[in-house]
Amino acid sequence: VAPAEWRYVKEDDPLHSKTHDRFILDGTYLTPPRTSTKTPSLVVECSAGKVDQNYFNTGVVVVHREQNQHGPLFIERRIDGKKKDLLSTGLSTDGQSVFFTRIDLKDVLAAKQVIIGVYEYLGAQVVLQFDIPDPSPVMEKCGEDKILKRTDRINKKAK
Repeated sequence: VAPAEWRYVKEDDPLHSKTHDRFILDGTYLTPPRTSTKTPSLVVECSAGKVDQNYFNTGVVVVHREQNQHGPLFIERRIDGKKKDLLSTGLSTDGQSVFFTRIDLKDVLAAKQVIIGVYEYLGAQVVLQFDIPDPSPVMEKCGEDKILKRTDRINKKAK
């Protein structure tokens, strides 16, 4: 199995008169959904050196047993073996992508492995794993973001 790598896509956004730098990292299902049609991915989009959005595309319609309509959505995660909740800032309109904070993104980029669990609509928990490669390509395009500003952990990993 080849080591995980960031895929880079440059996209023009004529509506907002911006160019986006998009980084995509494919993951794997440890516990797959009922019907698997996609590969899960971690996506980071930036423009002008700052993060516009970051999310896990789960490949399934996500619900959460504790989610109420107006409250935050907490996703179970494990970063380098340590359990911690990830605070979601929302779901995509198709319900398959879970947006999360840039503070959590900083932790994700500094990690070696991230495992998250989400609940599939009318299904069980789906568990996804991401092996995080060197964050340097992402930091080169998104590193002006004040929350992502290089920390010692990310600097050490990038060297």
